[in-house]
Amino acid sequence: MATDSAAARYVLDGSDEDLRRLLKISALLDAMTRTALATVDIRPGWRVLECGCGPLGAMPILSDLVGPSGQVVGADFAAPTVARARSVVTELGLRNVEVRVADINDPASSIGDSYDLVFSRCFLLHQRDPLRTLTRIRDALRPGGWFVAMEPLPNPPPFSFPPHDDLRVAWELLHRAIERGGASPTAIDDLPATAREAGFDVVRLGGSFQPADPATGFGLHAATTVAVRAQIIASGVATSEEVDGVIDRLHTAAQGGYHWVTSPLSLTVTLRAPGP
Repeated sequence: MATDSAAARYVLDGSDEDLRRLLKISALLDAMTRTALATVDIRPGWRVLECGCGPLGAMPILSDLVGPSGQVVGADFAAPTVARARSVVTELGLRNVEVRVADINDPASSIGDSYDLVFSRCFLLHQRDPLRTLTRIRDALRPGGWFVAMEPLPNPPPFSFPPHDDLRVAWELLHRAIERGGASPTAIDDLPATAREAGFDVVRLGGSFQPADPATGFGLHAATTVAVRAQIIASGVATSEEVDGVIDRLHTAAQGGYHWVTSPLSLTVTLRAPGP
């Protein structure tokens, strides 16, 4: 199985800047992700689905937890993302991982069913109809199966010491652009209630954030803003000059004068499907 250091080496060797950003985020969130997954007694041989896996997601962690006899299926609706993910999976030697082009919301997608566990991270905040998505996830589980969701709350925004206001501005720009793209503005705030409506038992609620050194933290927030720059501008949330000003100031802050920067605050919800 791949190790955290193997993933780190891949980050440093990557040439695609956005891929590097996403892999660095995965590495930064590894400890939080392991804590979230520890709320479920994951066993060797389990079959696991990660929704919205991106180019890596939590697949190395899930691969390690289910062992050689288990299976991890990563699903993402974007074919180019899946192609990148398959390359990363091969590079890291994750032999029990398969990545598919699939959309959990599309009944015709080859998601599969009878999973022991479904996991999502930064996925539900993009959903137009969270109840429909959660119902589809429930149907993909075996009776009594588990769903662990790690999703960033819109508030409070990431923060630093000393405080830097552009962290808030960048976070607001991101969320406003996502909402204008059709996502539910309350998908994460309402997650426990919506999960109950979808038929899940809410087993545990938690939350956490990860501090990082200023160069890493400000650099990742700047890179995320760069990645959604076109969407922010196209949605009319801000002008190109406004967005570029935020990016420039975050890059400047990464050069010094700060002690630490946080990731977003993530709500962790552990859910169980009806069953024996």
